[in-house]
Amino acid sequence: LMNTSLAQRLQISMGAPPNNPNEKGSGPPRDPWNYWVFSLGMRSNMDGESSQKFSNYNGNLSANRTTAGFKIRFSVSGGYNESSFSYTADSGNDTTLVTIRRNYNANILAVKSVGEHWSGGFQSGASSATFGNISLGLSGGPAIEFSFWPYSEATRRSLAFRYSAGVKSFGYREMT
Repeated sequence: LMNTSLAQRLQISMGAPPNNPNEKGSGPPRDPWNYWVFSLGMRSNMDGESSQKFSNYNGNLSANRTTAGFKIRFSVSGGYNESSFSYTADSGNDTTLVTIRRNYNANILAVKSVGEHWSGGFQSGASSATFGNISLGLSGGPAIEFSFWPYSEATRRSLAFRYSAGVKSFGYREMT
């Protein structure tokens, strides 16, 4: 019709949709997880030959919730590493040296938005590591964060710079 003499009389219009309870509205969809994102990860690596062997097992679990007004992050992780090296000692005896390392970590971050790009709160953590000789390490203190994108877009994209200052306390496994 656009290429005919009727084009001047052509009108296109659209009326309001009828009230149909079965029809989805144009508002944002309901989030059944209420902005929570959960993550579970596990990995392993093994390597070996006749005189040496290595195995590594790691796992982590996290729960994060980010909204325009508040961000909270929980995470726990752990690792187990074992390596063995076999050799013949100067005495002629076959000897195997085995090294085992374990580490565990738990962290929490909670910050409240104080604008579109800034937030403040606290960060805390606990750790244990045989290689670091740490029976129990605790840390915590205030944190500030700058988000390169507005927090209102946090469900779609996020890039932030965080600074945390605080105290650390370590309980050692053995005297050093």
